[in-house]
Amino acid sequence: ALCCDIDYFRFLCQLEKRRSLRTEEADFLGLITISGCRQGLAGKETQAAMETLTRLLQSSLRKGDVFARWNDNQLLILLTLRQRENLNAVTRRLRSQLQELTNQGKVNIEMRFQPLTQTDSFFG
Repeated sequence: ALCCDIDYFRFLCQLEKRRSLRTEEADFLGLITISGCRQGLAGKETQAAMETLTRLLQSSLRKGDVFARWNDNQLLILLTLRQRENLNAVTRRLRSQLQELTNQGKVNIEMRFQPLTQTDSFFG
């Protein structure tokens, strides 16, 4: 998967949004949020969790998928799927791989996905 800066990510989202109007593929915009289970994470803990998450996404997602860091504790993902039903398989796989990160008891990870063509997007 491609990790890029947020401006390039926005550009790719706009490109995929236009492309999806002509194709049968389903594009999904995802938001992954890292937070503390009982209290807020310290800066170093958040940074370590984000680095682990970045490495995991680079090795787990397909080559055509793209993600970017949105802020200190959130990542955006752009997934291109042949069928909407495949989203469940992708999220299950990511959740199982993120289990190692969440088993430490300090980190809570929330994932949300929406169709890229949805008008009210995570970032407009």
